[in-house]
Formats: sequence, C-alpha cells, structure tokens
Amino acid sequence: MSAYASSYILQPVCVLACLALTLSGCIHGTEERHMNDGITLESSYTAAIDPAKNITDTEPKQAQEKEKQQIIFDDIRWWTLYDDPDLNALITHALSNNPSLAQIRARLKQASTLKDKYSASLWPSLNISTTRSTYNGSTNVHSDFDLAGIASYEVDLWGENHAIRKTYTLEEQASRENLHSAAITLSANIVDLWLQILSLIEQETLLRKQIETNQTIYGLQQKRFEMGAATALDVLQQEEAVSAAKAKLPDILSAQAQTVNALSLLIGESPSQTITVHARSLPDALPMPNSGIPSDLMQNRPDIVAAWLHLLSNDWAIKVAQTNRLPSFNLSGVYTSSNSKLSGLFDSWLLTLAGELAAPVLDGGALATEQRYQQALADEAYHTYREVVLVAVSDVENALVKNRYQDEKLTALQQQLRATRETLEQAQISYANGQSTYINVLISMNSVHSLEQQLISARLTQAQARVSLYRALGGQGWESIVPNITTLMSYPGSINSAHLQQKDHKEMEKKEL
Repeated sequence: MSAYASSYILQPVCVLACLALTLSGCIHGTEERHMNDGITLESSYTAAIDPAKNITDTEPKQAQEKEKQQIIFDDIRWWTLYDDPDLNALITHALSNNPSLAQIRARLKQASTLKDKYSASLWPSLNISTTRSTYNGSTNVHSDFDLAGIASYEVDLWGENHAIRKTYTLEEQASRENLHSAAITLSANIVDLWLQILSLIEQETLLRKQIETNQTIYGLQQKRFEMGAATALDVLQQEEAVSAAKAKLPDILSAQAQTVNALSLLIGESPSQTITVHARSLPDALPMPNSGIPSDLMQNRPDIVAAWLHLLSNDWAIKVAQTNRLPSFNLSGVYTSSNSKLSGLFDSWLLTLAGELAAPVLDGGALATEQRYQQALADEAYHTYREVVLVAVSDVENALVKNRYQDEKLTALQQQLRATRETLEQAQISYANGQSTYINVLISMNSVHSLEQQLISARLTQAQARVSLYRALGGQGWESIVPNITTLMSYPGSINSAHLQQKDHKEMEKKEL
C-alpha cells in the first residue's frame, strides 16, 4: 500500500476520532439531587427527653444519672458500655459468622464485581488469533500460517459507558451501607437476647427464693396447725401458694433454653455450641444518648444512605437509557497476515482501520419504552427513599417515647413494691395477733412476689428501650467494625448457661427433697 493511499484512508478516520473524542468529553451527569428534596423534617424530635424534667430534691441519685446521660453518641461500639466481655465476644463472633450478614457481604462482592465488569467498557479491546492449515498433496505437504489481530474501541460520545460504570459504583456503595445496616440490627438483636437471658436468670433466682420462702412458711403453718394456732384452711392455702410458685418455674427454664438457642443462631452456631454467660442479673440500663436532630439521621443511618445511593443509581440508569437512543461510534483495526512459514508472518501483512457510526432508526419504540421504564424505577426509588427517612424518624420518636414512659413505669413499680411490702408486714402482724385471717397475708405476699417479677420485666423493657434508641440513631464508623472475613471463626465460649442452670436445678431439687 502506497504512502498516499494510507494517508487517504487515515485522514477521515483521524478526523472522526478527534470529533468523537471531543464529544465524549462533553459528558453531563444526571440532574443534581439533594437528600432533603421533597422531605420535610421537624427541627427537633417532638418526644425529645428533657434531662432536667422530673428531678426532685428527694431524688439526688436520679439527678446525677441525668447528668451522666448527656453523653455524645460518637462511639459506635455502644454495647461496650455494658463492660461485659461475654457480650463483646458474642458480637465480635457474630459480625464474622452470622449467615445473614455473610449473605449481604457476598452481595457486596457481587456488586463490586459488576462494577469492575462494566468499567472494562471504558477501555479498548484486543483479540488475537492464529491458525495453521496443512494440505496433503500427491507429492508434498504444504502448510499455511495465519495471524489475525482485532482491536476495537467504542467512543463514549454521550457518556453511556461512564453512566453504566457510575450506576454500578453507586450500587456497590449502597450494598456496603446495607451491610452496615444489617450489622447494626444484628448487634442490637444480640444485646436484646443477652438481656433476655440475664432477665430470665434473675427471674429464676427470684422464683427459687420465693419457693423456698413459701416452703418455709408452709412448714411453720403445719406446726402452728399441730399446736392449734392455725386452721387446716391456712395450711392448705399455703400449700397452694407453694404449688403455684413451682408451676411458674418450667416456663422460665423453657424460655431460657429457647433464648440461648436463638442467640446461638445469631452468632452463626448450632444450639449445641456452648455460650458463656457469667452475669447472673440484669445490668443497669445504658445512659440516654444525645439524639441530635432528625436531619442527622440522613448521615448516620446506613439504611437511609443506601436508599439514597440506590436512587442516584437509578438516575444514572435513566442516563444510560437516554444515550441508547443516540448514535454510537466505534473505531476498529484489523491486522491480518498469512505465510507458508511461521517466521514470515510479519513479512507481508494487511492493516484495516475503520470507523463505524450507527444510529437507531426504527425500533418499534423499544428504546423509548426502556427510558420510561427506568424513569418509573427512579420514581419508585425516590418514594422508597422518602419512606425510609420517615420510618427512621418514627423509629427514633417511638424509642424516645418508650424510654420516657418506661422510666416512669419503673419508678411507679418501685414505689408500689415498697407500699406492698409494708402492707405485707402489717398483715403478718395482724394475723399473728389474731386480728385478721391468713388470707390477707397470702394476698399481700402474692402481690409482693408478683411485683418483684414485674419489676425484673420492667427493667428488661427499660434496657431494651435504650437498645432500641441506640439502634434507631444508627451511627457512623461501621467500616472499622464490620470485618471483611470469609472464613468462619471459632467462638471462645465454654459454658452453656442452660446446661449450667440444669445442673444447679438438680442440686437444689436434691436439697429440697
């Protein structure tokens, strides 16, 4: 090929290439959105708790607690405030081994792979092939060697490839936020179950003391009956009280075992896995965090950020659908060579350069329909985002309300228990002096025992209300907490609380017999 011919061919190709590269630089992003578009939030939470409220001179301890509660919600490892090594080990293990979290982590890897896959469209492609053909004739054997190289590049005139990459990049980021959101939920659920186990252990301890007390009184009543100081009805009523207390014990033991099994599932282990629980009673409720303002949730809640990124991804998908309706330009080069000897493949060759401009003309409205479909998906994503924001604000409001009234209920129960114990003491004095029947003592005693159980349940509800508030507020910094681990870890547990309790039960039953 002469130099003139080559120049004649390359000139228009170079002109088209320069024009395409110039146009490809004019890439425009999607219409800019803002996270608060179409969303109206109050300047503060309507259920925000005033630390100075309900503080009296007779409650200095409560005032000190209110001061302690004014902590800044800046440490995402809020469960470490319990200062319990068993709980810390459970959550650390679960963040690596929980099956649901592992599935979300796998989806994150899928999204990352798709992003890398579609990022390849921004680069040229090159394919090389070689063949050898052998012909058997009557007198000799003849062979031909062929070499072909094909290079192609799609010029991103309208930013289609850039938009595709942006779509999958945002989806990858949304998947990462979904992982963080799942980790928040998982850690809160583990704390909830851990608190339930401690509450059940405390209830069991209390119930066994109540059974022991009732049995002691039953023995005294029998002696009083033998001496003529008590009636047969008094003895039977006390015996009924002992049986009623014992009838509650199986329910507590069953709930203990089932809660331990549920906790084993959350940490990614079978129910046979031993779980360490050294604590024997409920800890104090966590301090009240600084709830901030509703707009803070847009940055602190991973589920909100994930919904927002998914919305932006849908916007870029609309951009892709738009560019599909515009002309496309491809550059290609084909190198071919053939020779009877392998060493001569580069002696004679042919290079073909081409520029292809293609534009959709008639498609039956398929491309326009695809654009409308992507627009509808973006509209759905926008309303989903709005719903996620509103639900998040509602979660915080509900948690604040629950904490406020649960604290009030706990205080009222404590006061009621004090009054009921005083009533029981007076009923016992009246009965001992022959001024009333034994039924008054039983009624007061049952009220005391019931309130003691209610108080444990109320403390559990209070502790769980705090956990709900911490979960609702979200928090930043989960990248350093959620490990990128694919291999399972071995849980360092050594004592199953249910097994330990069963051993204690048998020993106590022997003593009772």
